[in-house]
Amino acid sequence: MSATPLPPGALLRDRYEILETLGESRVATTYLAKDQRSKRRCVVKELSVSQVIRTSTGAESYSGDFTKLIELFEREARVLANLTHAGVPRLIDHFTVDEAGSARLYTVQELVAGKNLASLVEGGRHFSESEVVAIGRDVAGILAHLHALSPPLVHRDIKP
Repeated sequence: MSATPLPPGALLRDRYEILETLGESRVATTYLAKDQRSKRRCVVKELSVSQVIRTSTGAESYSGDFTKLIELFEREARVLANLTHAGVPRLIDHFTVDEAGSARLYTVQELVAGKNLASLVEGGRHFSESEVVAIGRDVAGILAHLHALSPPLVHRDIKP
């Protein structure tokens, strides 16, 4: 689990108002937020660099390389900043907040409303063969676009 999640109402950069926490992982938290400039809802992803990770054996420092983690996060922001495709959420902003020596990195992306396939299936949704083929074609079209970039972009975590 990442650092203590930001509470609803928290304001990042005097612009992004946190509405709720959408998800948490060992090193990142994802929020639903409202962009005060555009008045649109967006998704804010936070990476807490100095986070202590809790495991079943108690508290321990992150065993991974934070330098590599930060590099990957910043590379993702650079790639997203230059990526334009109707099937990929647009990057709105990326920034770092350093409070008392504790750095947190953020990306802000447009919100794509809807449910993911896993939650639909878990909820009992069954898809027809033609629906599955249509979903596969949509995903393949996005992947073809990413692979045609120079250099090619390979996505390793596809969740349509």
